[in-house]
Amino acid sequence: MQRSNESTITVEEQLAMNEQITSSAQTLAELDEQLRTTVESFRM
Repeated sequence: MQRSNESTITVEEQLAMNEQITSSAQTLAELDEQLRTTVESFRM
């Protein structure tokens, strides 16, 4: 995510990316939990 005119990422950009990553990780964790629950229900 580097621009040609400036080689460093700003703090704001870094924070925004971190927020997106955290949000994505939470979504994945929720989906993982749903999947586990679904698999458990099929095993019964």
